[in-house]
Amino acid sequence: MGFFKKRNDRTISKNTAKAIHGRHVDYAVLRDPTDYSETVVGRDGYISIINGEVIVHCEGNDLYKEKLENARVWELMSLNGAAFDMDDGKTLVAYYSYYRK
Repeated sequence: MGFFKKRNDRTISKNTAKAIHGRHVDYAVLRDPTDYSETVVGRDGYISIINGEVIVHCEGNDLYKEKLENARVWELMSLNGAAFDMDDGKTLVAYYSYYRK
């Protein structure tokens, strides 16, 4: 496998989703690729894996819900959030609390 080749399997996304399971979400934004805007869509929630589905839940709403096998999840380089690629081309970014120990 070359350095810049895409992986066909979702192993990295599965492992990332399992690693961030149970994280508290301070706020979530929706990134629109057409005009590069970000809109806050929720605050005070959590990231969870329930019955084989990755769920981002904020303010009583499921902002992202996808089967673990199909989820496209990656953690931000700053490690203070995670991005969830959606089918319509948009990206949900959930910023979670960062506690330095």
